[in-house]
Amino acid sequence: MKLIGTLTLTKAAVLQGTLSAVREGFGGSPYTGDYVARSQINDDYLLPTAKRYLQRDITVKKIPYYETSNLSDGLTVYIGEEIEING
Repeated sequence: MKLIGTLTLTKAAVLQGTLSAVREGFGGSPYTGDYVARSQINDDYLLPTAKRYLQRDITVKKIPYYETSNLSDGLTVYIGEEIEING
């Protein structure tokens, strides 16, 4: 078993950080890709993590979502980014 990660000692003599235990000999290697991903509206987003060990959590960002009232007494919903098109 191998421990990877980072620990720091604070002024108050408290250890802070993250450690992960990796079983040696499982054939994996460190993950070197992105640790932050944003959901795509039209495409899948693949993080190549198979047979890799991670040094921290992966964060998947939410798709922006907005609601506004409209002139028909209803709601207009924007999913994704609001883009103004000048014609």
